[in-house]
Amino acid sequence: MANEILNKCCCGSIEESNCKIEENNLCPICKTAGVEVKNITVKHLVSETLTELVGDIDYYLCMDEDCDIVYYNSEANIKFNCVKLGMG
Repeated sequence: MANEILNKCCCGSIEESNCKIEENNLCPICKTAGVEVKNITVKHLVSETLTELVGDIDYYLCMDEDCDIVYYNSEANIKFNCVKLGMG
């Protein structure tokens, strides 16, 4: 499963990838392991009205294409879906 997730990683190929996969940080909805992304990435993708909500914490990108959640931080209990990103 880890190789499958790495192959879908947004950061490049397996050899070049600097994506960090945390097996213990699963998507709160689908329980798929996420890929860590910096908060600046999320800030640039959420609707303008939600930029402040992102804060200074980093997030995880859910790698399940069928899941409604895109970015999440389970510790802070924050989740962004396509609607909040202005994509749906």
